[in-house]
Amino acid sequence: MDQTTCTRTQTIRKAIDRRSRYGMKRFGKADATRTQSVAYGLSFRAYAIAAG
Repeated sequence: MDQTTCTRTQTIRKAIDRRSRYGMKRFGKADATRTQSVAYGLSFRAYAIAAG
């Protein structure tokens, strides 16, 4: 994995972390919401890596 891919992955991961934190703050500890958020984050990351 080259440097560009690594940097992009870290950036995406930070964005997902920020969104997850915002979602948890907004919705409290709703398991359904958190699970949905994680599933979305993982699929988004897989798509971003495949597209990259």
